[in-house]
Formats: sequence, C-alpha cells, structure tokens
Amino acid sequence: MAETGDDEDTIIAQIRPLVNPQPPPNPEAQASAPVIRFRPPFIGTSAHDARGDAAHLVAENLVQQGLPHLSAFLLARAFVDSHASSEELRTVSVPFKDDEYDSIDASVWCRKVVAAIPAFLSSVLNGEIHVAENLPGLSQYRYSVAADRNRRQKMEDRHISIPTMELLGGKNDGTGLFGVFDGHGGAEVAIYAAAHLPDVFHETQGALFDKLKQSLEELDRRVAIRCKKEHWKSGSTAVCVAVDEKEICYGWVGDSAGYLMRSTEVTKVTKDHSPSEESEAKRVEAAGGILVWLQGEYRVNGILNLTRSLGDIAGRPMIISDADMLKMERDGGEYLVILACDGVSDVLTSAQIYETIQKYVESHESTEYQGIAGALCAAAKDEGSSDNLTAVIVFLKTVDELWALFSQETPND
Repeated sequence: MAETGDDEDTIIAQIRPLVNPQPPPNPEAQASAPVIRFRPPFIGTSAHDARGDAAHLVAENLVQQGLPHLSAFLLARAFVDSHASSEELRTVSVPFKDDEYDSIDASVWCRKVVAAIPAFLSSVLNGEIHVAENLPGLSQYRYSVAADRNRRQKMEDRHISIPTMELLGGKNDGTGLFGVFDGHGGAEVAIYAAAHLPDVFHETQGALFDKLKQSLEELDRRVAIRCKKEHWKSGSTAVCVAVDEKEICYGWVGDSAGYLMRSTEVTKVTKDHSPSEESEAKRVEAAGGILVWLQGEYRVNGILNLTRSLGDIAGRPMIISDADMLKMERDGGEYLVILACDGVSDVLTSAQIYETIQKYVESHESTEYQGIAGALCAAAKDEGSSDNLTAVIVFLKTVDELWALFSQETPND
C-alpha cells in the first residue's frame, strides 16, 4: 500500500522481472497469478493533453506492476520523450491554446500507449533508452505515499510527489511539489490534476506562493475546457503544497486536508470548503443555490457535500474552484507536511495523526520510513473509514531527526 520517495534498487533491477518474468513453478501458480485488466480512464483527450495523459497512464500501469512511485514517474517521462515523434502516440509537447482542441479517441489511444510499454521497458533494460535516475535533488525531500481503495467500488483518489523540479526537466532549485486529489462522480478530474499540475507548475513563473496559486488557477481553466469538450460530470478536491528552503505554501480546494507537524503536535492548517461552514453556506445561497440536509450532512442543491472543487462545471456558480492559499515561513522547527483526503481527515484528529506517527516511529527502524503514510491510512480504516484513503507525508527534516525526536537519540544524517 505504501510507496517511498527513494529506493536502493536501480530502475534496471526493478524492471528486469517485468521484462523477463520468471516462469511459475507449477500450472496452479500460473492460474492464480494476478491479471491486470486495463480499462481506458477516459474516452477522449486532446493533442495538448496527450503528453501528460500518456505519462500518467504509463506511471499508473507501472505502479500496478509493483514499481515504486518515483521509478514509475521517471520511466513515464522517459516514455513520452522516446515516443514524441510517434504519429500514433502523439506524446510531443503541444502548447495549450484555449481556442484549439485537436480531439483524440482515447478509447483507442490509451490502449496503444499501454501496449507500447513492454517494448519500451526492453529498450531501457538493453541500454537503448536512458533514464536519469541519479538526479541530485531526488533526496532533498524524502516522502511516503499510501493509497487504498478501501471499501469503495472504485479508487477515485490521485496524488503527486515531485521532490525536485529536475524530474520535470528543470533545475534543482530546492523546490518540491506534492498534492492529493480526491475525485467524486468519477476519477477523470482527479486524474487530470495529477497528470498536468506538475508541468503547469513548472511552466509558471514567479515566487513560490504566486506560482502555486497561479498554477491551480491555470489547472482549473484547463480542466473546465476538458470537462466541456469531453462531457465530464466529475470533480475533485485538491490539497497541494509547494516547499523550498524558506517557505511552505499550501493551496486547497474542497475538504482534503493539509497539516504541519512540529516536535510536539500536528496542526491542521487548511479549512474545509464545506456547506457546514457559515461563510461558504452564505456564498452558495447568494449564488442561487440551496442547502439540503441529506444523510447526516448538508449538500449543495442536495447533491454535493462540497462548496469548492475542480471540475463540477454543472454546479457553478454555486460550486466554485477558487483555491484558498496559505504561506508559512520556515523556521527550522517543521518536521513533516501531511496531505490527506477526507477519508483520512474526517476520522482522525490532529492528535491521532501525531500519535499514529509516534507509534510507527517507536516500533520501526528508520529505514522503514516509507511506511508512515500506510500506517496513517490503516489508522483511518481502524477508526471506521470506508472511503478511499490517500496520504502523502513529506519530510522537512531528515528521517533520522524524526526518529531521534521520539527516541532521544542523536541523528546521524
């Protein structure tokens, strides 16, 4: 369930079993082997979205096959670069223009992308395609990720973990970008956000706070166009953090939550965009909406229990996409940034999150730090959550410093 921000194995070692799988010891093992069935996540894309969509599609396929998230991301970027000249896959970078929409039948195109993955992995294994896995900035922000479908029929959450802008072709300027997107009514918008926000952020100029704010605005603009063209009915929350050596900047839409952990406590720093919030309720009603009490909570027009989201264009202007923003100056006392969907944040208090992290650290070696996010999702499940579960935990101190906090040992890295 958990994924890590680094891995001791090289990418070559990780993909070798995928390219040259060992035969099962007996026919029964063959019959019981898991089968990954592919269904296109959407039926249409466009030329300017195809590159990002393909990279995300490849990365998700590789994660399903057992690769760490970071390795899958690196391979996916190499995949779209290596197929940029392909007329079939069309992964060349195309500038986004509001008045241009070169439609692609994704029900066919997605299958072509997935079908090209084995040959691509063979080329990597044979040394014909190089994957830049030794980037200097990869270790500047260790992180842990966990995602669990839980008791829902579908997994509609997505997430991003970009510890360095080098992953996007930029310089190692000390910036990292992380996010959780909780989809509803379908996963299309959450997928779009995870696939395209990193590049939108990278392309945006300015100081860190302004860059994140403008990126979320631009992302929503592009999402709205895709929703209209492809008739998407879905939406998604977003909680994102951009961090560098001086600042931590949060941006959020909806009820996914952002936290900050210091030595003695975890603090929730975001405020839910919910009909139960008086200011949000008044805004919805002023825009012509009504709030209906249904199944133990207020819903906008009796449908959505959120007042802000990406997508959900049929619900506007009652449902808006304006992100709230928060900038915090780093003072050296920050240990972790924690991002979580409401499947986690609705059932765990800040104190419970801190306690879960403390218990995990006290019962595990620091080499197992990648399991912290999984422990958080497991704690939410134990508390009765039946929703999709996603958590991203970003280290702002070294792993050893976190372990030393709860063991009184002196950190050695």
